[in-house]
Amino acid sequence: MSEKDQKLVLFVIIFSILALGLYYGVRPALSSLASIKSEIEDEEEEKSINKLKVAQLPLLEMSGEEIEEKIRKRKSEFFDLMVSDQVDQLLTGMALSHKLYSYDMEILMPDGAKQLSAYQYSALYAQEQYEAAQAALESKKEEEKENKGTTLEDVDKAEADLYSDDSNDTTTAVNTNVYAVEVTMTVGGDDKSMQAFLNELINSDKRIFIKSYSWGEVRSLDKGSNEVVDNGDGTTTTIVKESQVVVTRTLTVDIELYMCDQTSLSEE
Repeated sequence: MSEKDQKLVLFVIIFSILALGLYYGVRPALSSLASIKSEIEDEEEEKSINKLKVAQLPLLEMSGEEIEEKIRKRKSEFFDLMVSDQVDQLLTGMALSHKLYSYDMEILMPDGAKQLSAYQYSALYAQEQYEAAQAALESKKEEEKENKGTTLEDVDKAEADLYSDDSNDTTTAVNTNVYAVEVTMTVGGDDKSMQAFLNELINSDKRIFIKSYSWGEVRSLDKGSNEVVDNGDGTTTTIVKESQVVVTRTLTVDIELYMCDQTSLSEE
């Protein structure tokens, strides 16, 4: 065998050793790395599920009496259910208490409960998400029974996706039985009294949302009246008063009053 052939054989042997080393050494390491990555993903999914379950613990640990007491306190922050005449009487009374005139009032009564949104990091939001995920998971499992092509792995993956917190949806609709009355009201008087009226709305111990307010003026014509003066000698003199424009400062508020049925759970 020539020297050239010897070098070629030596090269083939070295190349084979390296190839076998890569195949039996690096390939298992890559497989192990992929397995570890998969385990990490599984742990992250499990972590998401546990986060939702932990967020529910305060609600689950509360007794029925504690829950009702919390609800009672929350309900006390709202107005009791009223009809439009009662809303008119309430706000007109507030205006009169500050010696203001009520020029105009538009009241829009609600057709139903207002749809509010739970805060993303609240226990209520976690509760709603958990219940929605449970319902969707049950639906997915029912579909799996009908569709033989779906594997158990697909269902497990769907379950993890349902509990995943990667979604950008940060709110969920909550049926609160809270009713919002929309009111636009214009009052008139001096600035100090109107500011006191506005402050009472802002600092109310009941839930009032001030959407907007604006200052303005109302101009009216005071025609006056003629005054008859007795001259003392059997004659009279008529004093004619000239008409004049009277300017009254006004405040227009656009607000929402939130009402709630004050009936306790034990009475329902």
